[in-house]
Amino acid sequence: MQLDGSKSNIALFQLENDDLGYAHLIKRLNGKFKMEHSEHGTNGISYEEIKT
Repeated sequence: MQLDGSKSNIALFQLENDDLGYAHLIKRLNGKFKMEHSEHGTNGISYEEIKT
């Protein structure tokens, strides 16, 4: 999901052990994505401020 008015995207994922997580991806000039940050855990997903 792209964050409004930015090159930042957020991807949610689930690991094989059912942990949930997210990745903050930046779309580069060549159209490919760079992973800026990733986090996962057993407590579900919490909100975090992401600077774009």
